[in-house]
Amino acid sequence: MVKAALKKVNEETTRPVLEGVRYSARQLWLAGIGIYAALGRQGLNYFRELVRHGEEAETQGKQLVSEKLEQASEKIRAVRGRVDSRLEKVEERVGGRVASVLKRAGIPSRTDIEELSSKLDGLNDALVRTAKP
Repeated sequence: MVKAALKKVNEETTRPVLEGVRYSARQLWLAGIGIYAALGRQGLNYFRELVRHGEEAETQGKQLVSEKLEQASEKIRAVRGRVDSRLEKVEERVGGRVASVLKRAGIPSRTDIEELSSKLDGLNDALVRTAKP
């Protein structure tokens, strides 16, 4: 009888504890499932946000590269213009000096040769006309 009474008391005191443990275990289980579901939704949203940020960064990067290329092209054009004008001046100076040296050496210039060639053509035409009966 004492054993039966103790068993009954034991069952009465442990039953609420077991129900509390079961309730807590179920709550923990549901919380875990809830976390998993929330992370799934948030993860997808986070992924989409990362893609959007990546696209924005790519666009900004392309724009920055384009701007830098345009700036470099402008600088190259400016330098090329200065180099071209200096090169023309150098060519003129060298050409003038070469012409002066050739003239001193008695070598005819291109214009001298062209003038002589046109005179020869004129003389040739005159000879052809006079040689015809």
